[in-house]
Amino acid sequence: MHCADCDVELGAAYAVRDWAEELGPFCAACALETIANVQAAADAGALRFERWHSPRREWIERGGRSLDRQDAPPTWATDLARWESATAAVRSRWTDFESPWSIVVQVYDALGGAM
Repeated sequence: MHCADCDVELGAAYAVRDWAEELGPFCAACALETIANVQAAADAGALRFERWHSPRREWIERGGRSLDRQDAPPTWATDLARWESATAAVRSRWTDFESPWSIVVQVYDALGGAM
């Protein structure tokens, strides 16, 4: 994932949210700059600076290393044949990865899997 402003690879992603919309993902510096830029046009009390919400990241973080998950495939993976192909491709080296489900997601994306 890359920052929407500076296109830097993100270790931690942030969103700027008001009651109507969400902007981002941003690196911390760009998120703060965006808040400063929109403050004049928005109700400053409604803006929040917080971690970027990503259903995929939340799903990966909940997964751990277990190969048998009740929530696999996830609801956002709409191409089930590609999901199964991605899981099969990673299965033979499952224990080599610290976060094997993140590798499955990357392979799914590389295969052109839809969300």
